[in-house]
Amino acid sequence: MLGNKSGRFAKEWILERKIGAPILNMMRKQEKEHLIEETGKKLRKMMRWLEESEIERKDQNYSPGKKGMRSDSVKKGILCVPHRSLLKAMGLTKEKLKKPIVGIAS
Repeated sequence: MLGNKSGRFAKEWILERKIGAPILNMMRKQEKEHLIEETGKKLRKMMRWLEESEIERKDQNYSPGKKGMRSDSVKKGILCVPHRSLLKAMGLTKEKLKKPIVGIAS
């Protein structure tokens, strides 16, 4: 917090970006290669209610801090939201899920 108030964080961030962001890139690489990512990939393949193309898209598109990935792209697709995946697993169709559902933000 003190680094934010003094401007130290901003100065370090600017310097980091000027030299090609080696620390940031190292952290992104470590996160991408983390065991939890491999485990998540295996678990998504076991989720029968997810369509194969959506599993592949999730695995290919996800990268912490990926350039060009807009925050609204995470919300696109009927099964990208966990509660909708659960509802689909319970038998609701995509057409029904497109309509607002009382009690669930859509």
